[in-house]
Amino acid sequence: MTNEFLQLLAHTKDKILAFQVMDHQIPSNYHISEIKQTSIKSADCGHKEHQWKETSLHLFIPESDKINRPKMTSTKLLKIFNGLEYIDLDSKIKIEYANSPKSAISIYQIYQTSVNEKQILVELEAVQSECKPLNKAQISQAKSCCN
Repeated sequence: MTNEFLQLLAHTKDKILAFQVMDHQIPSNYHISEIKQTSIKSADCGHKEHQWKETSLHLFIPESDKINRPKMTSTKLLKIFNGLEYIDLDSKIKIEYANSPKSAISIYQIYQTSVNEKQILVELEAVQSECKPLNKAQISQAKSCCN
């Protein structure tokens, strides 16, 4: 949840914020180019309606590795968030990232975090597609979820 992420930032002031996807460290010159709050209304294949909100951080990697920008810190990101009135603290948090400017964006969720003397490491995992009725056992395995 967004609130838990922001609490982590608040309790780890001035630490470098690093992201990792599986064993791939996202380059430290990333830039958070956008923070989005989206409201989602959907219907699953079993005709059940759902709604929720998501906060998304879009990580942008400059084409040139020579762009030397200051590393993102917990304090800097928290300051950006504190200036945003539209963020729902109870929303799910997602990270959008493409490993090159010409790659498609993938959506990740936070798998786990760890903190050491210098940095906060945010380990990400891909968001998987799902069939909500099957995952929530709302229908039997024998019955089609799309009826």
